[in-house]
Parts: sequence; C-alpha cells; structure tokens
Amino acid sequence: MATLKPTSMLLGTTRPAELRARYIKALAPESTGEGAIDLGGFLLVIDGRDDVDAKNSQPGRVIINFDVDDFDAVAAQLNAADVEWIAIEGREKGKFGTFADPTGTACRSSSGARTPATRRPPARWPNRGHPRSRRTRRFVKPSVETTAHNSTGRKSTHEL
Repeated sequence: MATLKPTSMLLGTTRPAELRARYIKALAPESTGEGAIDLGGFLLVIDGRDDVDAKNSQPGRVIINFDVDDFDAVAAQLNAADVEWIAIEGREKGKFGTFADPTGTACRSSSGARTPATRRPPARWPNRGHPRSRRTRRFVKPSVETTAHNSTGRKSTHEL
C-alpha cells in the first residue's frame, strides 16, 4: 500500500481575503498573485465558505506545524505581521511557538525538532488498544457483532 503525501490544505473561512492577506504577510511575504499560497512546496488554499463559523471554537483541533531553522528570525517575521501568540516555550530540543490566525486556527513554529524521517509521535498519543498497534495485534480477536431486535422489541447483541 502506498503512503500518501499531503500536498495542500484548505482553510475554510467567512473572510477569505483578510485571512489570505494575513497568511501571506506572516508566512510568505514574497508570495504574489491569486490562488494557493506556496509554503515551500506545500500549498495553503484559503476559501470562502458559508458552512463554517467566523471564529474557530476549537483551535486545537487542527494545528499547522512549521519546522524552521532559525526560530528567532521567524518569530521576528511573525511579530512584524502582528500575530497573536498563544505560547512560546524553550524545550530541550529547541524553541516552540504557537500562534493563532484571525479565525482562531492554531499554527506552531519550532526549531531544533527532528527531521520527519526520525520524528516519533509524542508519548501522549495512544499506542495501545488500537487493533493495528504492534502491542495489541496478537491479542485482538477478530469478531463480528450482530444486533437484532427480538419479538419483545428488546435489543440483543451476539458475538460470532
């Protein structure tokens, strides 16, 4: 099975022109023209939508991560674009800064992080309990559950 490589991300908003201008100012000041914003080969598409709220009520649901070589230089660029910082922290592996766009979507820039080929998921990500997890694969018993309503209208579940 082939591993899929993400090439773009769509951000839906009620204010596409404003959001696009902010992303260009903060992340790609050399960007010109209309359409997707090229972030080093990854395209950021900003689209006007009427099925989203004006403000993201769950900013942690999606966080756009940017690995950078010089955190301080990028922080200065973001400060010049008047980003709203949520947190900046120094960690053992480098600096991490989380900021929000005007709709509340969180973005994080980090320096000193591992390269994608050697990156491991954080310890808080579940590794046990999922049927495909190496730790539980041998313990997962294949089963099929059927649910039926008997003549009294009660629900009964049977494992095959």
